[in-house]
Amino acid sequence: SPSPAVLSFVGAPHWGFALGGGAIAGATSSAAVNAARLCWGVVPSLLAWPCASCPAPLSLDALSAGLTLAFCVDGAFAACKLAPPNYLWLRAPPTIAAVLSLKATTACGQN
Repeated sequence: SPSPAVLSFVGAPHWGFALGGGAIAGATSSAAVNAARLCWGVVPSLLAWPCASCPAPLSLDALSAGLTLAFCVDGAFAACKLAPPNYLWLRAPPTIAAVLSLKATTACGQN
């Protein structure tokens, strides 16, 4: 399953936001906000690989939860105007597809 790799990379845009000066839509970010972005940028990777090493269906459920958590954190950044205005619109379809795919795989494995 490519899900661990996908989860690993969902934090990467926050590195770009932080290292790019942090300005989104004319706003400026403090050093603390940029530090939070850099820290969050690695958390999905730290979550993904232990999840992948768990046996199925636990690994599939954990990866689904990780993708959902990452989307929620991105939503919190967006609500604080710390992400581009359309960022969540770009993130939602692949997140939904990945989570539904993982859930379908789990359901098929339990038959």
